[in-house]
Amino acid sequence: MTAIDLILALSDPTRLRIARLLAQEGPLCVCELCAALAADQPKVSRHLARLRDAGLVRDARIAQWAVYALAP
Repeated sequence: MTAIDLILALSDPTRLRIARLLAQEGPLCVCELCAALAADQPKVSRHLARLRDAGLVRDARIAQWAVYALAP
């Protein structure tokens, strides 16, 4: 991940809010992020995919939930 990738990934206010939430709260499932952001699931999932592609978050499946956390 380059500095440009990092800047571009965090340049969107929603993605920056997601990163802040994960930093403050720790791992969260998509439904918890949707509730905290008052946003629908497809929108949150698209933002999470962009953050994952940039290497900023990692995801894990726990039963039917996708749980996201900041990447180490």
